[in-house]
Amino acid sequence: MIHALHGHAGLPDDLMPLLRFAGQPFQEWHLWRTLTNHPESASLDGFATLLNDTASHDGHHLRILLGYSLGGRLALHALTQQPQMWDAAIILSAHPGLSTDEERAGRLTHDQAWAAHFLHDSWPEVMAAWNEQAVFRSSTFQCRVECADLAFDFGAGAKRRQTAAGSPKGERSESKSSCLESWREQIALGFDVWSLG
Repeated sequence: MIHALHGHAGLPDDLMPLLRFAGQPFQEWHLWRTLTNHPESASLDGFATLLNDTASHDGHHLRILLGYSLGGRLALHALTQQPQMWDAAIILSAHPGLSTDEERAGRLTHDQAWAAHFLHDSWPEVMAAWNEQAVFRSSTFQCRVECADLAFDFGAGAKRRQTAAGSPKGERSESKSSCLESWREQIALGFDVWSLG
């Protein structure tokens, strides 16, 4: 079973193109719901323990971790805690960690600023600022997103391709943003409790 962890300012469906293409059973982890329902997950080690405990009881012999960005960071902690439990891991765009106190302090300040933005600023402004980060503007990232959409469309058949083509990209983004707004407190909390700082 693939255990899939999405990124910050993300939702489980973000990884659906890869999951459908993989052809394996999967469990999408909703990080914001997990923070709400499992207060013990509100630390890197706490989340790793919850993930490993859940995966150890999933009834599958093949266990694969898939994590993007924040989800990749959380996956790395689960791997560090119980490496023998996992058969494979796919970590996308995750920071492996910081080595100095100065770097950690700087990252903590950075993450706390983002937490405050997500918690207090107008939602459209926060999402615009988030999406304007250099990592999301790069042509490499855009290519990956478009390729993932194509892989999803290919795997799901012509009906899905037609639906995707008929729905403007901005409309899909707006819908995701609206859904994310309801999780803004948990997203802000994620910056605090899962920071590398």
